[in-house]
Amino acid sequence: MIKENRNYIRKQPNPDKFYFPAILFCVALVVTSASFVSFFMFKKSITNLTIANILIVSIWLVTLVFQLKNRRFLSYLKSLSATREVHNILVIPKEVSSFNGKTKVNNVHTLYNHALWSTYVEYRGNKLIINLKIPQNLEAATLLEDKRSKLREAMSSMNTDYSFSPFERIGQYYVSVGTK
Repeated sequence: MIKENRNYIRKQPNPDKFYFPAILFCVALVVTSASFVSFFMFKKSITNLTIANILIVSIWLVTLVFQLKNRRFLSYLKSLSATREVHNILVIPKEVSSFNGKTKVNNVHTLYNHALWSTYVEYRGNKLIINLKIPQNLEAATLLEDKRSKLREAMSSMNTDYSFSPFERIGQYYVSVGTK
């Protein structure tokens, strides 16, 4: 099963490719808002913003049409939701000092939580792929080791239709594939 899953994932996980449509949508909203504000509030037409807006919205629409055509849009939305759940499970909250009420700075926890931004879950066909970014710091990586089994159990209980393989290291990621 691990060999079959390894063949299914040929490349190292890429969070930039995963988050690209969501980031592109947010950029399109910001540029569109700036265009409307500049036109309606200041009665000025800014050609550069309009051209950038048309370009960004057209790229986003092409991405959206491609995902709708390949029936990947709903699985992408499910992936974003599952990624948020994984982040909520794995995050280590900041500690608050009981003496002065300020948050304590723990560099290991900061490095660990920073690596979570590159962690994501992806639905592809009948597979659910969990990609955990391994922190560069040894102590932070040890924290991830401790939470890995708890995450696998939590994902198994949330997604009862899937059976998950053990986590396998691929580059800077631990990858677990759930199959229906």
